[in-house]
Amino acid sequence: MQGQNRGRITKKELKEDEFVTRAVQVSEYIQGNYPKVLAAIGALVIVILIGVFIRDEINRGVNESVEAFGAARVTMMSGNIEEALRLAEGVVSDYAGKPAASQATLFLGDVNFGQQEWTKARSYYETYLDEYGSEGPVGYGAWTGVAACLEELGDVVEAGNRHLAYVDRHATSAFAPIALSEAARCFDAAGDAAKAEETLRRILDEYPESVVARSAKPKLALMGTTPK
Repeated sequence: MQGQNRGRITKKELKEDEFVTRAVQVSEYIQGNYPKVLAAIGALVIVILIGVFIRDEINRGVNESVEAFGAARVTMMSGNIEEALRLAEGVVSDYAGKPAASQATLFLGDVNFGQQEWTKARSYYETYLDEYGSEGPVGYGAWTGVAACLEELGDVVEAGNRHLAYVDRHATSAFAPIALSEAARCFDAAGDAAKAEETLRRILDEYPESVVARSAKPKLALMGTTPK
């Protein structure tokens, strides 16, 4: 009976035989193609090492850029504006594409604006928008920075149009009603009461639940019109 039982191969034994056969085949392949296998392993190791190197370099670059921008901010806080600007410009040129470079670009716009260097400030704000976009609070800050520079340079109507352009591009942004309010203020300052009224009404029509809508109503009343 024992001999008869041993004559049948169980599934477990069959799998074990297949495993052994495969192991032998792999072993024979490695022995017969040792240089190729070694080269393949070496190539894989190189790829892994390159990946590690790139990751480390990226981390190192980010850390260095943050430190460099930090130095610019500390220098600014100490009152050395010219040196702070020089350091920030270095961050923009040396670490292009990294977060610190985007922050440094906006920093340069803000500092130049504070120094009443309207044209320079506008250039930095526009550079930020070109390279990093107008999304989010920082993007809106750069966009409205351009409008503020235009206003300071005496082109109040264009400043108003710039605010309107933000709304056209970011109609669902929480900053859109604020941009409309700023646009209305610019048109009113330029003496275009009709355009200012039209813009204020847009706030009530398009963003009736916004906080800005509450202030739009009394502004319209002061202009001698009744909000709809």
